[in-house]
Formats: sequence, structure tokens, C-alpha cells
Amino acid sequence: DQEDREFWKKYLKDKPKFDIVIEDGGHTMKQQIVTFEEVYKHVSDNGVYLCEDLHTSYWPEYGGGLNKSSSFIEYSKKFIDMINFYHIKDNIPKEKYKNFRTTTNSIHYYDSIIVLEKSVDLEKPIATVR
Repeated sequence: DQEDREFWKKYLKDKPKFDIVIEDGGHTMKQQIVTFEEVYKHVSDNGVYLCEDLHTSYWPEYGGGLNKSSSFIEYSKKFIDMINFYHIKDNIPKEKYKNFRTTTNSIHYYDSIIVLEKSVDLEKPIATVR
């Protein structure tokens, strides 16, 4: 059951880190979000995480809907702010944003697909705005 965090913890416990993860599960919002939250940290440095069938984020029967805050699309839009962590001056949950930024090099959206590329040593911003 993709929604079961305990399943993921037990499953991943003795597995090496994955170079490539293609999430092609049940396509409900909770399944996509829980799988991302549990598996992304188990993707190797310089690895890739891909989640497909994101069009279900727009389908009510899968828990989605346009601009629905609980959809995976809306959830993933926060990644944009997180990858730009170093440029945000507002008071934000810095540790969560920094953890994402220091391990994620890029985010790519395609029709019904998101691809996240990991990298190491991303402690410094690529560009500085003054």
C-alpha cells in the first residue's frame, strides 16, 4: 500500500539507494505524496525521481481537482519555492527548504510528469540577486 508510511520504512530499510525511481502507482493524491515523501530521500546523490500520471491531480475521482490544495500538482508547486530557498527573505520553515535545496538540482514539469534531479554539494546559491 503506497499510502502506508510503515510499509515504506520497512521496505527501504535494507535497500541501497536508488539511482532512478519511476513512481507509477495507484495515482491517488495521497499515494503520490506519501511515496514522494518516503522515497525521495532514498534516491542516490545525482539520482532522478520521476512521478507520472500527474493528470490525476485534476480528476476528482483520484482526489484531485484544479487548484485543489491536496493534489500532487499543488503539493509539488512548493518545490519551486524550495529550490529558490537562498533568495527568499521571508520568514519560512528554513530547515525543510534548505534540506530540499541542498539535495535537489532541478525540477522539470512535462505533460502529466514531474522529474526531480538530485545533486550533492548545493550549499551555495547559483546566482545572487542584490
